[in-house]
Amino acid sequence: MAHVLAVDLGGTKIRVARVNARGKIEAVHQEASDFSQGPRGLIVQIANLLTQISGGKTPEAVGIGSAGPLDPAR
Repeated sequence: MAHVLAVDLGGTKIRVARVNARGKIEAVHQEASDFSQGPRGLIVQIANLLTQISGGKTPEAVGIGSAGPLDPAR
């Protein structure tokens, strides 16, 4: 069954979820946002979380939500 991945990018945590075609959340993972390596490090962190939660399958889509600016210097 097809699925999508969702990312909630916050100032203190990143939460990722895998959702099936019926809208049921199949898996959720959360960890602290790591800004110590700058923007590229954060991208790597998100990519790793998505890989972990994907279940080994390619998603139909990935959505990312963020409440504010993505500039860690602010």
